[in-house]
Amino acid sequence: MSWSSHSADIYRLGSLPSSNYKMVSIVNGESCQREYKADPASESEALKALRADAARFKADAIIETQCFHLKPDADSICYSEVSCAGRAIQWVD
Repeated sequence: MSWSSHSADIYRLGSLPSSNYKMVSIVNGESCQREYKADPASESEALKALRADAARFKADAIIETQCFHLKPDADSICYSEVSCAGRAIQWVD
């Protein structure tokens, strides 16, 4: 399944689009460093996963986007983790 043809714009918390829109879903994306020697989790990878989640709802943009760098717990499978969440929206006339 390819999401490359539909990439939603990202609006950070505190920044809203000027167009009219309707919310279609809450979406999230995560980046997890599963191996000690692997690249650390990154916000860019988490945002890519967030866009992929939004694409399932044919979203035009994601608003109120926030990303968090999470500290792993003792039982975590991730050495480092970034989690992003937002509201997927579609433009309306």
